[in-house]
Parts: sequence; structure tokens; C-alpha cells
Amino acid sequence: MSTPRLVLTAEDESFDTTTMQNWKDEGFQVTYLPFTGSRKQYERDLHRLPDPLELGEKYAIVGWFLHPLLLARETLKT
Repeated sequence: MSTPRLVLTAEDESFDTTTMQNWKDEGFQVTYLPFTGSRKQYERDLHRLPDPLELGEKYAIVGWFLHPLLLARETLKT
């Protein structure tokens, strides 16, 4: 079984390292995807999230302080 993957996303260039470490301590492979104001780039980055996954692997996205429709609209397309 592979390590569960978690993508944290928010509207800042960086993310709280303590929160990220807490998820890692729980056994997750954690990455951070910032929304830096370019909606098109963010959409491209969201669509690329599953690229490195093997067949059957999954990931979760947790968004902090993002407009929920922006995140939901893009993740439902994949």
C-alpha cells in the first residue's frame, strides 16, 4: 500500500510548517499548492496533481481560505 497523499492549498506563498509536519507525522506525504492570483496557472497545477500517481493511487486536497467554488469546480473536472 502506498503512502497517502495530501495536497494543502491556500492563498499564500507559504504554509504553516507546524500544520504540514503534523500531517506528515500522521503518515501522509504532504505537498503545498499556493494560489498566487493566477487562476489559469492554479487550474493547470490542479489538473497536474494526479500525473505522478500510479494506477489506483489517490490523493486528497485540503483548501484553506480559498473560495470553495474555485477549488470544487476545478477538481470535479478531473
